[in-house]
Amino acid sequence: DKHQLFNRNCLDYMAEVAAGPDTDKFDVILTDPPYGMGADQFGDGAGKVANSEHHYDDSYESFKALMDGPKGWCNLSYQVCKPQAHAYVFCDIDRFHELKAWMQQAGWYVFRTPLINHKMNSGRVPLPDRGPRRQYEIILYAIKGGKPVTHIYPDIISTSADENLTHGAQKPVALY
Repeated sequence: DKHQLFNRNCLDYMAEVAAGPDTDKFDVILTDPPYGMGADQFGDGAGKVANSEHHYDDSYESFKALMDGPKGWCNLSYQVCKPQAHAYVFCDIDRFHELKAWMQQAGWYVFRTPLINHKMNSGRVPLPDRGPRRQYEIILYAIKGGKPVTHIYPDIISTSADENLTHGAQKPVALY
């Protein structure tokens, strides 16, 4: 029943937890890492999607360095979770299978298909003069140790953006 928010480098924090006496700490990990799809180069959809810029390195190289390898996020996430845990990882469709393989190599069971977040009143317009507006994001769902769920929910989640919270990678509170 206790929640904590940490504002620090996740790899440093997770490595400290994995090396410490309290290693299996988390029941659930929910993360929205950079997707490695060049979102920092998208701009604002030619003015049609205001406040949608991404101000971080979203290169494939940055994504791979963050997520892959023995000291990468995928391995560390498995190490810091309790024997039974869930992970929800937002990602791009072009990176889903690669991320899935890294998670499986780390020990996670990864659900075969992604969960879909249908963003009803928002979305990205990669080709503002030609369309369409992309109104979904995918979420990789992973299980450690056969952790059961409390209810069977659909794999499509419809959400609306929170008002007055504009960010290129915003996730509504209701989604969490």
